[in-house]
Amino acid sequence: MDHLKTGFHPSAAGQGEASEMSEKNSHSHHDISVRSLAEFVFRRGDLFSQSGFVGPGRAMEGVRGHQRLQASRPPQYRSEVPLKWEEASQSLTLCVRGRIDGVMETPEGILLEEIKTTHKASIQEPSWLHLCQIRLYGALWIRKGETRPLLLQLTYYHLESGREQSFNVSEKTDVLEAFLKEAIDTYTQWLHLHEERCRQRDASLRSLEFPFPSMRHGQSEMIQKIEALQDHGGAMMVEAPTGIGKTMATLLPTLKALPHGKIAQCLIVSARGPGQRAFEGALQRLRDRGGKLRSITLTAQEKTCLLQGQSCDPNRCTRRVGYFDRLHPARIHALEKSIQHLSTEALQKLADEHDLCPHALGLDLAPWMDVLIGDYHYAFHPAASLDFIYGEEAPRMSPLALLVDEAHNLAERGREIHSQQLDTRSWVGPLEIIKKKDPQAAECLRALWRCWMETLRPRAEFREKSIPTVPSYQGDLFEHDFPAETQVQDPSHPLVGRQIDADQLLLNHFAEAWQLWMRRFLDRSETILSQDATFDGAASWVELYFEMHGCLKQLLVDSEEHCLILKKEGDHIRFHRYCIDPSKALARSWGRSWSTLFFSATLHPQNYHRRLLGLSDAARSLSLPSPFSPDQWRVWIHTGIETTYRRRAANHSKVVEAIHATLQSRQGHYLVFFPSYDYLDAIAECWQKAYPDAEGLLIRQKPVMSLKEREAFLAEFSHPDEKTKLGFALLGGIFGEGIDLVGAQLIGVMVVGVGLPQICLERDLIRDHFEHTEGCGFEFAYTFPGLNRVLQGVGRLIRSPSDQGIVLLMDARY
Repeated sequence: MDHLKTGFHPSAAGQGEASEMSEKNSHSHHDISVRSLAEFVFRRGDLFSQSGFVGPGRAMEGVRGHQRLQASRPPQYRSEVPLKWEEASQSLTLCVRGRIDGVMETPEGILLEEIKTTHKASIQEPSWLHLCQIRLYGALWIRKGETRPLLLQLTYYHLESGREQSFNVSEKTDVLEAFLKEAIDTYTQWLHLHEERCRQRDASLRSLEFPFPSMRHGQSEMIQKIEALQDHGGAMMVEAPTGIGKTMATLLPTLKALPHGKIAQCLIVSARGPGQRAFEGALQRLRDRGGKLRSITLTAQEKTCLLQGQSCDPNRCTRRVGYFDRLHPARIHALEKSIQHLSTEALQKLADEHDLCPHALGLDLAPWMDVLIGDYHYAFHPAASLDFIYGEEAPRMSPLALLVDEAHNLAERGREIHSQQLDTRSWVGPLEIIKKKDPQAAECLRALWRCWMETLRPRAEFREKSIPTVPSYQGDLFEHDFPAETQVQDPSHPLVGRQIDADQLLLNHFAEAWQLWMRRFLDRSETILSQDATFDGAASWVELYFEMHGCLKQLLVDSEEHCLILKKEGDHIRFHRYCIDPSKALARSWGRSWSTLFFSATLHPQNYHRRLLGLSDAARSLSLPSPFSPDQWRVWIHTGIETTYRRRAANHSKVVEAIHATLQSRQGHYLVFFPSYDYLDAIAECWQKAYPDAEGLLIRQKPVMSLKEREAFLAEFSHPDEKTKLGFALLGGIFGEGIDLVGAQLIGVMVVGVGLPQICLERDLIRDHFEHTEGCGFEFAYTFPGLNRVLQGVGRLIRSPSDQGIVLLMDARY
């Protein structure tokens, strides 16, 4: 995502008192780096580098290369010299900032040097973008009032050899002045267009009223609390049961805070598509009432990529060739054509019109939208979060309102996001390609697999004394940084912490020998791929490279919130750095926003969710009662059924009888939720044997369903008719929350079991951690997640004041 690193927030007018003045005087202040200005105005060419591959360690390599070259310069050479110029117009001030790599007085004049590092052995001509940057620096220097001759030098430093190659790119003063003027004028013109739209938006929001005839019970209180949150900033947790209207109650007060300048954008993240579509509908309702709002739904790359069903290979995609040559017209199109909401389909259409990658176009348009809608990844994933909000060059605290929908799901998703895995099954395909291109890189993978296999061998005496390392005949792979003999462990810090069973180990740390194998594989891969990543199968190698790099990077961070697990699965091995407590990592992300609102219908008990979301005891919270009457539903509990794993099969017939008896009470549509697909399939088989004449009655959720299949499942319930329909679905799955079946579309919900997660090593590790830290480990690992699933499943039944229905809970533990 290098093209997203703008280093500024386009709508930011500052915070606090400065923002109030901005609103009164209609004058805003914008900061932009020299690099970002050059990229916005002058960048051209393809979306990817010539080889299609840039390793994530490249930035740090470049920093070290800069430092080595700067240290070799004469004493009078000054490094990292700051430059700044402010250009004011009637409505805005633009501040251009940057640091020139080197400044030195010479007999011929003042030398400005811009340093770029490279892996290329020879540079035939300087990069156009690099030329633009040094010219902008030269113009900024002139704006300081400097009259001495100015020499511009662009230097390329070869990282492997240390060789430098310099180009004299000096220009006349009037040429540099004109170049800077063109850049500032072009960017300021864009800002004027954007700010005029923002002024129209703000005027419409000031007069925008609640879009319904009246507010529901609890909605007014919720709106007032969120207004205070957006005014003062911070974090807040709201539990608002179904029917209160929390979508509009969260959205409207947040958007009405935009004209006050405390926030510049609203980012709405949700675990599932239905939640995102609810906000799309609410935004459209506000537009219909006069709100002039721009929004975009950000979609995963694999869902928009033209290479459907394949790895995204930049070198095979024509949409990336010449991408930046066509980007600015697409931006103008999106702004001037009054495209109010860029849904996945609308973004695809816009990308088609300009022959651009839809995923990249969406990310490039995101900084200029009022509302962004997307998955949790865009706010919380270290590699996928939005760079202009969360990147290294972004403000320490972004003027952003973060709305986290379905927040009861965030802790589990946070564990997934902040866990890393290496599974040797995913190595099989790339390994065949790697062997042909670089046998030594392939040997690193095979050696790592052998090390893990040896560690898992049932030899306690071996684990106590040593860990497997490189056979002596492979020592040349590691030159002098790897011992030829077995590396002996420190007895005070053994590798293996606990043997769980014959195929699972809990590790105390990740062996240094394994890290060296991984580093060597990454080094050799980067050498090959940086030269050429256009060959067939390169994409799978690149994917493996980044997977291993991300894992190794996190392994170097000592964390009490993670456990290291080594599992043998047949001939393959899975190494898992598992996040047992995501709270600190989540708080680091949401803490960058001006305000963060966590909301859901099920955030109980609050102390549990507050702890996992990283909220302090001082954080505000609000819990609202259900607006529906208890008379709208009847709750039956069947305690004569045992659903524990050991007793489950013996109770299948009882489950079938209970379902059938419930159906006899009233004709209509029912959903039955199960804790696993195996259990679902077993009961479905028993049901069909017991009632073979009920053909067409049963509809079953499958483990993998396409979007069309999901829609077809729900369509069976969408049109009430005289026939009884019975849907079997997974508790906590895609139909277990986030769907609205109103009135006769659903009249009964049955839940088999208490929803507890399956007992496994990972859940037990969570239990042990929270037993130690909170004194309630089983509740954190099993009870609370299970009850949340049950509450969400039951919550599908009553969706409006006129709904009525039956709930049946089946388990002796109720």
